[in-house]
Amino acid sequence: MADNSPNEVMKKSHVVLLLILFVATLFGLRILWMEVSPHRDQVSIHNGELDLRDWDAKDGNILLLDGELEFYPSQWLMNENSGQIPNGRAPRFLNVPGGWDEALNYKEPTPYGYGSYRLRIHVNPANDMNYSIRIMSVRSSSELYVNGRLHAKSGQVGRRRGIYGKKSPLFFRLCS
Repeated sequence: MADNSPNEVMKKSHVVLLLILFVATLFGLRILWMEVSPHRDQVSIHNGELDLRDWDAKDGNILLLDGELEFYPSQWLMNENSGQIPNGRAPRFLNVPGGWDEALNYKEPTPYGYGSYRLRIHVNPANDMNYSIRIMSVRSSSELYVNGRLHAKSGQVGRRRGIYGKKSPLFFRLCS
């Protein structure tokens, strides 16, 4: 027969109290983080275009580049040597973040393959500003082109497994 002595009851109440205090501390830190961290604005990206000509960058807000981007399955858009977009199939429009499984092969959806995303960002040329982009997570290799020039790359892109090498960047600084 289990006899709950006053010490055991006291220990249980201390554990419960510490657990409540721990959860309350975590909740408080989360609220503080949301107040201190830069404000993130959701912008409207449709048909692979984002118009920032009227955006006031001096507010210091971070823009989330989630939306409908152009996607070219099994096709490289840019060539480091030419800097030109090759003639090819018309783009599909995919929501990012999101999967490309059906866009790569609608008969047998697969996450394996390659392709190009394209986002055209229109800025006001009168504003002499530098821009930055942070890529949260890319699980494979990637290249970032700005105005037709290779600006940054992560790993080695390739059309077949074994050719590409992955590496995840965190931050690219773009100069106007």
